[in-house]
Amino acid sequence: MTGYAVLFSTAVTMPAHEVIALYRSRFEIELILRDAKQFLGSQDVQLRSQPGIEAHWNVVLLTLNLCRLEALRAAEGGQNLVFSLEDMKRRAYNALLAQVILSKLDLSARFEELEHLPSSPLNFGLKAA
Repeated sequence: MTGYAVLFSTAVTMPAHEVIALYRSRFEIELILRDAKQFLGSQDVQLRSQPGIEAHWNVVLLTLNLCRLEALRAAEGGQNLVFSLEDMKRRAYNALLAQVILSKLDLSARFEELEHLPSSPLNFGLKAA
């Protein structure tokens, strides 16, 4: 099925291919802002000064970029990276819970084995494919 999209721009001199490229990048920007709002607490702040708001957003976006960098390192620079901040938080929580349980059982040295199991318990509840 063939469809058409009508895109508008106030930059009347901008070439059509640039308008299309900017529109496509909009989706990625929306995902970044959604992650920042839902998982990094950017909505839970009450700042009224411009420098405070800018500093807060800088920290939020720095955290998001560091998480993406960690995901790239874990994927060994893979081209087909599926990044989910929610999954990263869940995996970190699973790791913390596993460390607490193993330390209570005096088995802390066995934590490294969890990552190498075929179905790692640290990945329990992850949504990304």
